[in-house]
Amino acid sequence: MATNVYSAQIGLVNARGDVNIIYPKTLATNVSYTNADMTGVTTVGGALDWLKDNSGGSTGSVLVITTSTEWFIGRTVTVTGTYESYTGTFDLNSECKINVQYIDTYEIECEGYTTTINVAAIGMVYNVTLNESYTTVNISTPNSNYYGESINIKFDGSTVSTLTLDSQTGTCEFKATETGTYTIELASDHSVTKDFTVAEMDTTISVSFGLNLVSWASGSDADIVAMVQAADNGDINLSDYWAVGDTRTVHLSAMSTSTGIDETHVAQDVELVLMDTNHFTLNTPTASGRTTCSFVIGLKDSLLEKGKMNTSNTNNGGWDQSPRRNWCNTVFKNAIPATLLPIFKQFKVKASAGNQSTSLVESIDWFSLPCISEVGLTHQYAVAGEGTTMQWYNTSSNRIKKLGSSGSANIWWTRSPITYAANTFCRVGTDGTAGGSTASYAFGLSPFGVV
Repeated sequence: MATNVYSAQIGLVNARGDVNIIYPKTLATNVSYTNADMTGVTTVGGALDWLKDNSGGSTGSVLVITTSTEWFIGRTVTVTGTYESYTGTFDLNSECKINVQYIDTYEIECEGYTTTINVAAIGMVYNVTLNESYTTVNISTPNSNYYGESINIKFDGSTVSTLTLDSQTGTCEFKATETGTYTIELASDHSVTKDFTVAEMDTTISVSFGLNLVSWASGSDADIVAMVQAADNGDINLSDYWAVGDTRTVHLSAMSTSTGIDETHVAQDVELVLMDTNHFTLNTPTASGRTTCSFVIGLKDSLLEKGKMNTSNTNNGGWDQSPRRNWCNTVFKNAIPATLLPIFKQFKVKASAGNQSTSLVESIDWFSLPCISEVGLTHQYAVAGEGTTMQWYNTSSNRIKKLGSSGSANIWWTRSPITYAANTFCRVGTDGTAGGSTASYAFGLSPFGVV
């Protein structure tokens, strides 16, 4: 059965904003109207009498425009049709309600972003999402003092968003709707800022700010990791804050045996010293495109316990096939604190192929023993071209290593095979001079890595 609508009023708005009402004398049949919720609706000229049924409810259609972008809050929405245009504002719930008068196709626009809606009947509610384009910016700080703090995001000198960093992770997310340069500003300290650039829409970028610039010796593991990450991103140069010769005490966990290696190591504190800058080629370039390491980091002395190059008493396969190389890249690597390990990177080293070969073989390592030339020494039976001297070893006394930080000076191994025999590697004597010994002798171990 059709619904009857009595005394339907048709309201037309003239140029002055007045409403002229026409009251039909006949009964409209076979027409169904649904009253729209007018709460919070923007109207033209203050008129609410556009189209009403006999109970006084409006039969204009309501556009409920929503957006998922916080940036739109408080910004003006324009709705344009063939006969009329309307404006409204996104509220704090990212919603804008606008009542339209005519059956028509409307364009919805806000700050250059547009969509359309076809209003096919009056007295209806139309839900519309404004299609916005944005880039997701993942913001983080390594500074735990800023966790839970508010930050301002500025664009062209004006604050476009205020966000809160997660109290546990120091992270938050911002959606940038324009390309250009933005600024992160700590709300409680406007001197803590970080600029970042959004070059394109519909992508994701990461930005870190609030970096603690600490010394290699005393900074927390988290701050050290953050500084290395910033250097990898091209934000800072580690050499501006750290220098060759700086040391840091690190606790190594206990180390078990591995294939071809028969010694174990107790948990112990060691001094890691910065040995050189830009010395080794990285296996993978950093995020900023740097292809060489920032620093070489190695044990200032040897571990407490001695170790053999292998239990088979051979140099066949050279460093690349050596059980000691496998130990460096697994057992020793895993003894580094998990909180500091992320700073280390894979890098390229060379050594002869062993078994009296003069051919060089390149290996990719997390940690390695130095070759004889990298410690500033030569040996007549070592193959040339394995490496060049690290700055730390330009001082001859630095070539003398103790067993542990308080032990006595002891012979220690290098990765360089000797060509006059198939079972011998170069080693450094207690007086810091070069020599050679068969692989089954147990001497000091002093690995290094790079950041």
